[in-house]
Formats: sequence, C-alpha cells, structure tokens
Amino acid sequence: MSKKILWKVFFLMLSVCIQATNWQTISPTQVYFSNEIGNVFFLENQNTSHGPTNSTAYPGGRYFYSYNWTWQGWRGYRRCFLKFDLPRAEILPNTRISYIELFLYTPPTRNDGHVSEASVPNNLVFNRITASWSEQTATWNNQPLIDNLTNAITRELPGTRSNPGFEDLVVDVSNILLTNNQTLMPDFHGISMRFFFQENLNGFYRSVNFASHNYSDSTYWPRLKVDYLFPVPQIVQ
Repeated sequence: MSKKILWKVFFLMLSVCIQATNWQTISPTQVYFSNEIGNVFFLENQNTSHGPTNSTAYPGGRYFYSYNWTWQGWRGYRRCFLKFDLPRAEILPNTRISYIELFLYTPPTRNDGHVSEASVPNNLVFNRITASWSEQTATWNNQPLIDNLTNAITRELPGTRSNPGFEDLVVDVSNILLTNNQTLMPDFHGISMRFFFQENLNGFYRSVNFASHNYSDSTYWPRLKVDYLFPVPQIVQ
C-alpha cells in the first residue's frame, strides 16, 4: 500500500475518533455569552406600586444593573447575578487557563447610564457564585450564594443624573474564577455584581447599567473571554 493511501486512511480514522469523542477544534481564546441574568431589588417600603420587591424575581430583562436610588421617595438598592455557559471540564487533559476577562457594555441609546453622585463612589465588586441558581427564582430574599473571600474590584464609572455615563467595562476576573492550578473553580455557577462600598439607604444616587443577553444587538451582550493554555504535544520518536 502506498504512503499516500496510508495517510488518507490515517486521517480518516483520526476524523472518526475526533467525532466519537466529541472533540472540538478551538483557538486558544474563546468567548462565552451569559445565558441568565438575575436582577434583585430591595426597597424599604414594600407597599408602593413597585412592591413587593424583596420577594419578586425579575428575569428576562434587557439590562442588568446596580443601584442606590429612590423610588417614589423610598430608598432602595438593586444588584444582579450573571450565569455563563462555560465548560466545566477542560478541553484537553492538563489544559490550563491563562486568564478570564468579563466584558460589559452600555448601549448609547440607554437613557439612564452610570451615575455617581453619592458620598461614596459607584465602584463595583464581582464575586463568584458558588451554588446552582435560576433567574426565575432569584430575589432579594433568595439570592444566590457567593464567595466573599475573593473579589474583583473596578474603578469608579463617572456620570450624573443630568449627564449619565455610558462607559463600557472590562474586568479581569481570573482571581475569583481560577484555582491556584489555573483551572476553573469547581463551584463556579456565575458572577455577582454589586457596589464595592457598602450598600446603604443613604448611599444614593449611584447606578451602573449594562445590556444583557436579551438586548436586541448582540454586540452589547455580556461575555467572558477565556484564554486557554494547551499542553505541548509530545512527539514520539
């Protein structure tokens, strides 16, 4: 049998093996979009037209946000949780992850963007969600569990109520999502977003607003960029 035919047989068998093991041909950098957004809402008076907020889920919105604000004269705050369809198993044995970045976008057509008028700024803190949850059941009284020991903290996003900001945000979340061995945390179930400086009923007016995966233009969808480190192939002599 000629070498040319042998190579054809080899590549045919390799193709079958790859399909049978469900391998994927991927580049070192992959992007994963969010697939659930849980906005939760606390209001000091539950008897307004907004209430009851503390026990209500707000799934499926076009935006997600953090707020220290007033509603009908009553003070309150909002925070959110993001879920991503990120592979739990590594692509290949001994694969590591170099870094993970979170990309968030604010559409310029949004009327209420970022506001930082309080005595404390609107810096955000991101934490890893450590237990299963659903946007259909997440409420202020039933929030997903998070790891408070490791944080990813951002700078202030400037803006005022009369002139809100529309700045996009890129956050390195490697320290909250990766183990010391540079693999994905086994208890990763998403990312929470809230104000770094403690939410309090006197901390208004502060807000940040970003487009969710339900927004009409997919270029504004939140995403994780994962940079993989693949093992070096071993060449057998």
